[in-house]
Amino acid sequence: MAGAENLNGKTIIDAANPIADAPPENGVLKQAFEGATVVYAMIPMAFDAAIGKPDLNYKEFTYEDFRQALMGQMGASESVADNFIGFIHAVNEGKITVGQRTEESTTPTTIEEFAQTFKYVYEMN
Repeated sequence: MAGAENLNGKTIIDAANPIADAPPENGVLKQAFEGATVVYAMIPMAFDAAIGKPDLNYKEFTYEDFRQALMGQMGASESVADNFIGFIHAVNEGKITVGQRTEESTTPTTIEEFAQTFKYVYEMN
């Protein structure tokens, strides 16, 4: 999966998504899910193993701390930060769902395999 030939102008997420080239249906983009359930805390473990940075970890932030990071470190305007936080609230409250795992939406790509694509892109810098 890793390598320029697989990225071919796609984001690294799309390169690992077998249905990324599918057009939206009724204005909705399709999603891909890994075969196994992945929780956020598992991602740094896979990525740190791939890029050799054992100090990566998953950390949750309060909404306000994240809002401040968006504006202070990432240059977001107050309205962009507020809208982003509103979106996260809606997801966390179940008002926005992430879709259903189906045979079509389940990719054979594991988080460890995806981490190798991440490593390739990470090492480009």
